[in-house]
Amino acid sequence: MASIMYADEVAENRSTTLFLDNCEVFERLSKRIKHHLSESVFTVSVWEIPDLIKSKEEDLALFPRVKRHRGIHRHPENGRTCAYMTHTLITEQGFAPHLTDSWREVTEKSGKYTHYWKKGDLVIWDNLAVMHKAGTKSVEGPDGRTPRMLYRTQVFI
Repeated sequence: MASIMYADEVAENRSTTLFLDNCEVFERLSKRIKHHLSESVFTVSVWEIPDLIKSKEEDLALFPRVKRHRGIHRHPENGRTCAYMTHTLITEQGFAPHLTDSWREVTEKSGKYTHYWKKGDLVIWDNLAVMHKAGTKSVEGPDGRTPRMLYRTQVFI
């Protein structure tokens, strides 16, 4: 599954998205963290993504309320073992504070790519193997916000 994001309106070089290769992450993790992740199932919901909170309820209704992701999974196309975790550390059992060190290890020890958006940029990534998260907006506009209108779609290959 490929994700595609297009920048329609951004404050150039101020709006970023961070990308992290989940399969590389798995290779770098300690045995202890791999064990924690192997026993974890993370839950995510488009209803709780900050960028989408103001969306119309009928638009959000097109998506499942909760999607579950195993902490360790094998990529269906290339067979690589990948880690999966979210910065919220929400699992099927609720908040998982014991994974705080895992998140730190994942984000500090793995190579990251930061994309600095410019109007017209198009970024494509493998959604089954790459985590992404909105980056820090270092400079704000006059209304206290950094302009950011990105359009995203997914393609099943």
